[in-house]
Amino acid sequence: MSEHDFSDRVGGHPRPAAPVDPVMVERAKGALMLRLGVGSPEALGLLLSWARTANTDVGHLSDVLVRGLCRGDRDVMRTEPLLLRWLEARLHAMESS
Repeated sequence: MSEHDFSDRVGGHPRPAAPVDPVMVERAKGALMLRLGVGSPEALGLLLSWARTANTDVGHLSDVLVRGLCRGDRDVMRTEPLLLRWLEARLHAMESS
């Protein structure tokens, strides 16, 4: 799936902006730093870039990454399966390069 396919599948409309939880963004950064071996600025850059590409806010993307991929939260897995698969693909691509 290309980067553009994801936002096309969800209608290309941004998710309404919710208050960003800075703790969840820090947890997501930490997960990326551990998994990909990158520094804090690079991890934040990835989150911001992926949020733009996925047409969502960084808080929501961070929440899905942490709760869905790291913790295996069934609620997130049920409500955000497309975003989870997309994030998994991004992570695998980063690990392969």
